[in-house]
Amino acid sequence: MEHPPLVKKDTLRIFVGTDESQRIPTKVLEYSIRKFATCEVELHQMEDLRIPVPKEPENRPKTRFSFYRFMIPKLAGYSGRAVYMDADMQVFSDVSELLERPMNGKYVQCSFQDSFPEAWTGNPHFSHGRQLSVLVLDCNKLDWVIEKIVAGLDRGDYTYKELMEDLCIMAPEKIGDDLPAEWNHLEMHEAGKTKLTHYTVIATQPWKNPKNPLIDIWLKDFEECVALGLIGWSEISDAIEKGFIAPYLGDYFPEGKRCRADPLVRLR
Repeated sequence: MEHPPLVKKDTLRIFVGTDESQRIPTKVLEYSIRKFATCEVELHQMEDLRIPVPKEPENRPKTRFSFYRFMIPKLAGYSGRAVYMDADMQVFSDVSELLERPMNGKYVQCSFQDSFPEAWTGNPHFSHGRQLSVLVLDCNKLDWVIEKIVAGLDRGDYTYKELMEDLCIMAPEKIGDDLPAEWNHLEMHEAGKTKLTHYTVIATQPWKNPKNPLIDIWLKDFEECVALGLIGWSEISDAIEKGFIAPYLGDYFPEGKRCRADPLVRLR
């Protein structure tokens, strides 16, 4: 029995913070988004954007794209709804839910983490509270300008922690931190419940470490990307050579298998 085509709804703009080292996981993320979407998706990869550098080292972004989320309202023309995601994620549900979700007078929506993910046990770098790695933004209401935000850091109006964890540039009553946690499950995947998994522990991210406990889940979408020609050998070999991904991902290509069999054969 043939199924009728999905009826596409309005367009959701998704902005992904990424950099050169994250290009392979970004492609898998995009594929996973489109795989389930019943709305049109306009995906923007934010890479190598020019932003001012804070004067004090402790206020500088921890990744190349940490501050990119604050540029989204401007990139979106200060209009409409947009979603921010980090590159190290994988989606398992229909993102149209984020498009249709009522804002209830809030300008920003995010999830709230009140406990440590098991993978972060004993790690002092994890903080409870708001998780700004997935954001639903009402760009009509947000007047963010990255130059002004960095200037605030330089003046000492707020700290990096207050900016990146508390979103202190917003009035508290305009922040909704009740986005369902399943839209930002940190280091976990519960079948039938998880809508987005966030691979937050760098050393064990599945494209870097085949011992990740969720490796089979991430590899499923990676393998489908390879089968569909969305990821090719040239970009895989380049990423392996630069140390961005683990060599085992090359085994999904005939060229990669030859390289592993004969160490004298170069990746490219």
